Amino acid sequence: MMATMKFAQSASPFAMFFKWLTMKIQAIGRSWLFYRDYMKSVNELRALSDRTLADLRIYRSAIPGIAYESALERERQRQRRS
Repeated sequence: MMATMKFAQSASPFAMFFKWLTMKIQAIGRSWLFYRDYMKSVNELRALSDRTLADLRIYRSAIPGIAYESALERERQRQRRS
Protein backbone atom coordinates (compact mmCIF):
# COMPACT_ATOMS: atom_id res chain seq x y z
CA MET A 1 0.00 0.00 0.00
CA MET A 2 2.84 2.41 0.83
CA ALA A 3 4.56 1.78 -2.52
CA THR A 4 1.38 2.76 -4.36
CA MET A 5 1.01 5.93 -2.33
CA LYS A 6 4.64 6.84 -2.90
CA PHE A 7 4.28 6.39 -6.67
CA ALA A 8 1.11 8.48 -6.83
CA GLN A 9 2.79 11.30 -4.95
CA SER A 10 5.90 11.26 -7.16
CA ALA A 11 3.97 12.25 -10.31
CA SER A 12 3.43 15.96 -9.87
CA PRO A 13 0.47 17.71 -11.52
CA PHE A 14 2.96 19.78 -13.53
CA ALA A 15 4.66 16.64 -14.90
CA MET A 16 1.31 15.12 -15.82
CA PHE A 17 0.21 18.34 -17.54
CA PHE A 18 3.52 18.59 -19.41
CA LYS A 19 3.17 15.00 -20.64
CA TRP A 20 -0.42 15.67 -21.75
CA LEU A 21 0.63 18.88 -23.53
CA THR A 22 3.51 17.11 -25.27
CA MET A 23 1.18 14.39 -26.54
CA LYS A 24 -1.27 17.00 -27.87
CA ILE A 25 1.48 18.90 -29.69
CA GLN A 26 2.72 15.66 -31.26
CA ALA A 27 -0.85 14.84 -32.37
CA ILE A 28 -1.19 18.26 -33.98
CA GLY A 29 2.12 17.72 -35.77
CA ARG A 30 0.99 14.35 -37.10
CA SER A 31 -2.31 15.86 -38.26
CA TRP A 32 -0.47 18.65 -40.05
CA LEU A 33 1.81 16.18 -41.85
CA PHE A 34 -1.20 14.10 -42.89
CA TYR A 35 -3.02 17.18 -44.20
CA ARG A 36 0.09 18.36 -46.06
CA ASP A 37 0.54 14.95 -47.73
CA TYR A 38 -3.17 14.79 -48.59
CA MET A 39 -3.21 18.24 -50.19
CA LYS A 40 0.00 17.55 -52.11
CA SER A 41 -1.55 14.42 -53.63
CA VAL A 42 -4.83 16.19 -54.42
CA ASN A 43 -3.05 19.07 -56.13
CA GLU A 44 -0.79 16.76 -58.14
CA LEU A 45 -3.73 14.66 -59.35
CA ARG A 46 -5.90 17.69 -60.13
CA ALA A 47 -3.08 19.12 -62.24
CA LEU A 48 -3.23 16.13 -64.58
CA SER A 49 -5.19 16.48 -67.80
CA ASP A 50 -8.42 14.59 -68.39
CA ARG A 51 -6.64 12.46 -70.97
CA THR A 52 -3.88 11.47 -68.54
CA LEU A 53 -6.42 10.63 -65.85
CA ALA A 54 -8.38 8.55 -68.37
CA ASP A 55 -5.19 6.67 -69.28
CA LEU A 56 -4.70 5.93 -65.57
CA ARG A 57 -8.40 4.99 -65.27
CA ILE A 58 -8.96 7.61 -62.59
CA TYR A 59 -12.14 9.66 -62.43
CA ARG A 60 -11.89 13.20 -61.09
CA SER A 61 -14.44 12.31 -58.42
CA ALA A 62 -12.05 9.63 -57.12
CA ILE A 63 -9.15 12.05 -56.55
CA PRO A 64 -9.94 12.86 -52.87
CA GLY A 65 -10.19 9.16 -51.99
CA ILE A 66 -6.95 8.29 -53.76
CA ALA A 67 -5.19 11.21 -52.09
CA TYR A 68 -6.51 10.13 -48.69
CA GLU A 69 -5.21 6.59 -49.18
CA SER A 70 -1.84 7.96 -50.28
CA ALA A 71 -1.57 10.20 -47.21
CA LEU A 72 -2.65 7.33 -44.98
CA GLU A 73 0.08 5.09 -46.41
CA ARG A 74 2.70 7.79 -45.84
CA GLU A 75 1.49 8.12 -42.23
CA ARG A 76 1.88 4.36 -41.75
CA GLN A 77 5.40 4.51 -43.17
CA ARG A 78 6.31 7.29 -40.74
CA GLN A 79 4.93 5.23 -37.83
CA ARG A 80 6.98 2.19 -38.89
CA ARG A 81 10.16 4.28 -39.00
CA SER A 82 9.71 5.73 -35.53
